[in-house]
This record gives sequence, C-alpha cells and structure tokens, in this order.
Amino acid sequence: MNKNTAINILLFLILLVSCSKTEKEQESQPGKNIKNRKYVGELIKKNEFDFDRGKPVCLFSDGFDYWIADGKNQTVFKVDKKGHIKAKYGRMGGAPAENQRIKDIYIKGDSLGIIDNAKDVIKYMSLLGQDSVIFYQKFYDHIDRGKFLNDSLIAISNSENDDLLINIADYAGQRLHVISLKEITHYEDESIDLVYEGEFTRMNKNGYFVYFTYRQSFFVCFDSTGKVQYTSHTIDLYPPPKPAFEKYGEFTIHTVDPDIMINLKADLNENYLYILSNVIARKNKDIRALDVYNVSNGEYVHSIRVPVLEDGQIPLDFVVLNNGKNLVVVYDNFRIVEYELAYKE
Repeated sequence: MNKNTAINILLFLILLVSCSKTEKEQESQPGKNIKNRKYVGELIKKNEFDFDRGKPVCLFSDGFDYWIADGKNQTVFKVDKKGHIKAKYGRMGGAPAENQRIKDIYIKGDSLGIIDNAKDVIKYMSLLGQDSVIFYQKFYDHIDRGKFLNDSLIAISNSENDDLLINIADYAGQRLHVISLKEITHYEDESIDLVYEGEFTRMNKNGYFVYFTYRQSFFVCFDSTGKVQYTSHTIDLYPPPKPAFEKYGEFTIHTVDPDIMINLKADLNENYLYILSNVIARKNKDIRALDVYNVSNGEYVHSIRVPVLEDGQIPLDFVVLNNGKNLVVVYDNFRIVEYELAYKE
C-alpha cells in the first residue's frame, strides 16, 4: 500500500466516523426523539358539531353539557352535546356583567366563574339570572394567564421585576402563595416571561396542578400550597428558545427565536397528565400527538393519535372527561368533537 492510498483510507475513515457521530448527535438533539412515542388505542367519534357563534377560546364541561367562551363576542354559551344552545351569559363591554378578554371559565354550583385579563378581573355570575353578577374583584396586579384550579383556588401568572410569578389565590382573588419561576428554573434573562410563557391545568383531586410551557418541553407540578413536586420535560425535549428582538420602525419588540408553539394545551386527572403536542405535525400532518405522563412523577407513559379532520382542521384545545375515557377536542375552524378513548395495550 503506497503512501497516498493510506492517506486516502485514513481520511475516509475519519469522514465515516464524523458522519456517524453527526447522525447520533442529531438523534439525541432536542425534538429528534419523536420516534420514541408509544402509541396506544384509538379515538372513536361520539358527537360533533360546528360552533357557529364565534371563536371558542375556553372550554369547560360539567360532564353533561359544554360551556364555551366565545372570544369574538365575549359571551359564554352553555350547549348540549349536539351543539344546541341552552343558555348564554355576558357580552363584550366594560360593565361588570360584560367581558373584554375571557381567559378561563368555571362552573361552581349555581355560578359561572370568569377570569378576564383585559380587565384583570375575577368575577362570578349567577346561572339563575341573566347577566346577574354576584361577585366582582379586580386582581392586585395584571393577569397574564389565569386558571380556576378548583372550587376554592385560582392560579394566576404575571411578570414582575424580570421574573415570572405564579400566584395561588383563593376564589375571591386574595393571594395565598407566590412562586418565582426564576428560582425554579435558574433562568436569569429578563425575557423569562416569553421564554417560559405557558399556562395551567386544573387541580386534580389529589391536590396537584401543572404549569406547562408553550415553546419548550419544560413543565412543573405543584401542590395546593405552591410547593414544587417535581420539574420534568416532555418527550420532545425542546430547549428554551433564545431571547430575540424585532424592530418595527422606531419600536423594538421583545420576542423569542424560534417562536414555535410546541405544546398547545394540557389537562390532568388523578393519574395522568395529558399534553397536546404540535411537534408531530412535522412528521405526520394528519395527526397530533396527545402525550400522556404519570402525574405523580412526570414520566412519559404513552401517546394517543388525535386526528386532523378531513377538511384540514387541526386540534387546538381539549378536555379529558370520565377519568380518561372521553376526550373533547376543539378544532381550529370551531368544530367540537367528543371522542371515546379505546385503549389497546
């Protein structure tokens, strides 16, 4: 073997090792482990209807009817499972019985709870009278995101002093506990409110709720006192996006790069946390993945295929009912579908 041949062979081996290493690195990169999902069961369609009264921004179910907040007219509709309207509450406006930007709704006895983050208000309206406000309280600070955790507690996030704070309040909006997301994540940049932007699930019967992030894989589980039970990551393992700036004439706007919605919505019951992932769309545009995690420790369990509808509508929101046996999905062109979860382990 001459010298040139030996050098060529050596270069080839170096290139081969380099390519092999690159492939392995790509496989382990965040967002590259979609192939590890374990799909189980199937969704069987039970009911569906088109919500033609506006844009559904919040969905709540009492097990019998659906309560839908319309983001266009700022009205809450009570509809049956066929989509027939049974009652409606509120409208757009500045009066106490009116709404400007509904972020969450909740049914507590004979009252309808509403969190409005344009007014920074928590209020309850009577279900027995038209537009009858029985409680109205302005929150002490701006409400970025808000969620009725259960009958007695509310979770609210807001930005303050380059931190993203999670507040646990009572039903009247009185702050009980404050949690610093900066202390949990050790993220020091002032853009933490964008990098870790997300929302809450409701609280399960064991007293746990979850804050999940939109643009990365991070989520954290709390108890009712705000104590961290664990932090974890979704199966996609997307890292935090980087802070960025965009100029519009004389104005500079804080943003993030990449600005991609990784996780769309989440819900939980006594045993499982459900997160609707948008990542699978890159591989299969006909489905979205509903990833299921053990709520006690955040470990991945399996995934469920949520279909994109024949006319191209994609799932954007959902609630899990009957301890995981039923799934109600809101699609982007305002179709609402209830599925039965048929597991086949």
